[in-house]
Amino acid sequence: MGFKFGYPTMLKKAYPSIFTTLLTVLSMGITATAGISTTYHNQNSARFAGVKQFGPIIRAKQDEGKSTISSLNRAQQAYYVENNRFGNFAQLGVGISPETGNYSYKVAVVNPRSARATASAKDSRIRSYTGAVFVIGSGNNATTITGICESNSATRTPPAMPRLVRNNIQCPAGSKKI
Repeated sequence: MGFKFGYPTMLKKAYPSIFTTLLTVLSMGITATAGISTTYHNQNSARFAGVKQFGPIIRAKQDEGKSTISSLNRAQQAYYVENNRFGNFAQLGVGISPETGNYSYKVAVVNPRSARATASAKDSRIRSYTGAVFVIGSGNNATTITGICESNSATRTPPAMPRLVRNNIQCPAGSKKI
């Protein structure tokens, strides 16, 4: 027996003019919002560097890269807590494919106190990413910190490994911390 949500039907029968007005107002609001968004987009098309029609697609692809690198960083942190060392892609066991339609992902243990994850763009119109996990402190006071560097422009090459300076992650030239 399926559940039927009858409230909109009851509302429509009890208050037909209010229901119609409500739908009209909602429809106008959605249309107006779409118009504002389009106007804003057209006024700011320079932001999209000649690919204004692909802006949302590019942002969605880049969101994949950012979120995957963030997940790999968190997995490295968890792996370090459990094993007192960093792991390779397979050891992290995150269920992330090293290859997608948008990115190639790699994980590397740089040294006993740092690990790197990279997202190399397959599309020359999107940015690449490098994530880093560093151990700070020692013994019982050891903990990890993470950061993600985004290339300043679209490129298939991920940023170089960030540096740890006074317990702060600094992205290399040509990239910025996000």
